Order: sequence, then C-alpha cells, then structure tokens
Amino acid sequence: MELAKLQAEVEKFKPMVNKNLIINLASKTQNKRKAIKQLGDKYKGLAIINEISSITPSKIKLLSISANMGQINQTGGEQPRQQLEMEGVVLGDRLTFESILAGYIVKLKDSPMFGTPSIENKSFKYIDHKEVLLFSAKLDLV
Repeated sequence: MELAKLQAEVEKFKPMVNKNLIINLASKTQNKRKAIKQLGDKYKGLAIINEISSITPSKIKLLSISANMGQINQTGGEQPRQQLEMEGVVLGDRLTFESILAGYIVKLKDSPMFGTPSIENKSFKYIDHKEVLLFSAKLDLV
C-alpha cells in the first residue's frame, strides 16, 4: 500500500512527454529565435554606430561611413557580405599618424561586431594648413 502511494506521487511529477509536446515546444522556440533575430536586425545599424563611436579615438575624425547590409536577393541566392566602408583623417603629428591608425585598426579588429578591417587607401593631405593622414577602410560586419 505504501509502495502504491509513493508510485502515485511519482507519477504526478512525470511530465507527459509526447511527440506533439516536443513539436509544440520546438515551434515556440523557433518563433522566439526568429523574433530575437528580427529585433537584432532592426537595431543593428544603431549598434554599429555606437560601436564605431566608442572605438574611434579623438585623433581620428571620420568623414563618412556607409554600410552594405547585404539584402537577400529575390531568387534566394547567397547573401552578400555585410560590409562597412569609412573614410577619415588622422590628426596630430606626422610621426604618429601611422601608429594611431594601426591602433585604431587593432581596436576595430578586436570588436565582436567587426571582421578583419583593411585599409584601402591612405595619403597625406593638408586641411586648414595642417598635415593629416587621409584614409579609407573596409571591414566586414559579423
């Protein structure tokens, strides 16, 4: 009698797992993941700008930033890379231009949002009678 009573109590705590329950839970999980991804996609641009702003040192002034967010084509083909392109100038002393830019590239590379950045062009220019290093860079978005 005691054994039957204990078995009845144990049965109360056993979840009734069946195929329909598993399918239902998997569907809910998939819907939640989809909603989270949509939310992430919605605010990705804002997150990119925030990350760039926090990484960029005061000796670097960005002139332009553009992003290719890689929209999926209608045929369902492969999605192009999401890439950020930027142009900027390095201010300060000519002897420190390269090291400031190199440090900036390392910070961008260390960010969890960006892939390996590459400097596309760089040249010395004069702006307001001061020498600066003008550069353009590309980096993949993760």
